[in-house]
Amino acid sequence: MGGGQNVVLNFLTDLFKGDYSIKYNIHFFIIENSEVQKFLDERDYKNYTFVPNSPIIRILWELSYGTCFVKRLNPDIIYTYFGYGFYPRRIPQISGSADSNLFFPEVFFWDGYEGLRLFAKNMIDKYRVFALKRVAGIIFETELLEQKCNELYKVKALTTTIRPSIKVYKRVQANKTKMFEDINSPLGLFLCGWQLNKNIMLIPKIAKILKNMGIKFHFIITAPLEYSPIHTQFNDRVNKYSVEEMITITGPVNKRELESLYTSVSVVFLLSKLESFSNNIIEAWRFHRPLICSDISWARSICQDAAYYVDRESAESIAFGIKKLLFDDNHYKKIVESGIEMLNVYPSIAQRTKEEFLFLETVLNSNA
Repeated sequence: MGGGQNVVLNFLTDLFKGDYSIKYNIHFFIIENSEVQKFLDERDYKNYTFVPNSPIIRILWELSYGTCFVKRLNPDIIYTYFGYGFYPRRIPQISGSADSNLFFPEVFFWDGYEGLRLFAKNMIDKYRVFALKRVAGIIFETELLEQKCNELYKVKALTTTIRPSIKVYKRVQANKTKMFEDINSPLGLFLCGWQLNKNIMLIPKIAKILKNMGIKFHFIITAPLEYSPIHTQFNDRVNKYSVEEMITITGPVNKRELESLYTSVSVVFLLSKLESFSNNIIEAWRFHRPLICSDISWARSICQDAAYYVDRESAESIAFGIKKLLFDDNHYKKIVESGIEMLNVYPSIAQRTKEEFLFLETVLNSNA
């Protein structure tokens, strides 16, 4: 399950735990057979409508039947948790924005896409910018994205930054939950899919450099096990550099296994070209594991001193960072301690939900 869906489920959990679902008459638009539908069905809440899963088909649906349906519902306000949904002009809409590539136009985000697939991605991005300028309120996850949006697009909407919430995990004894006990090397975690944005194609070369340096290390990658063009290219590189014994692909990890996963590894990687935010950051801090991050403005604006920064394009820079953290205990502890301190500026799930509803009421009152 992706990080975005986890964030939505955290929001829903608090929504039903508090009195929000009683105070407000809420109609949900959700994807069929999703974790969100499962969550609502378990609570016997049937006030929802299915939307298409395909981004392009959903856009067409939102602009046609979906908008007509919303007009019939006649809500006081619309809140799209991630993205930009319906556009009846007389109904104010708030959108959660996590499309970081919209705010860094100088970065070519769609590596690996070409032809019609690239055209479709670019058209969807243009639609998102168009929609961004029509909403009444926008919620960002970082101050940097809010600043970038206002500088680039001069939006008329009210904007705010509400940091992602912290899910409190119960710590357990590591010796009871440790994974990969058959691997006799320090472990590094890539918690991601096969998106090229995550920089996973550089892993085999990093592994080869570490191998040549005589450093024992093993990469754990949670990308899907099913074969895809990128997966095949990755395996070709693994074979090219002869580092099969240094890499394990686990497939997606159940959220109940996250605790065991994090307590089993030595470092966590986040080498993306762009992110709005990533749950991996908070999870690494929560489980006292140092982050190795891209030395790019989006990452520094979030992590500050609570990460070790590397040149994401340089396998040598990343390999040196791994070596530094494995053999410099003081630096390792310094980054971990900084991460623990950073957690203090992030809200609980309940605090974030409260901030969201306060912003909803602010936007609603400003459009009265």
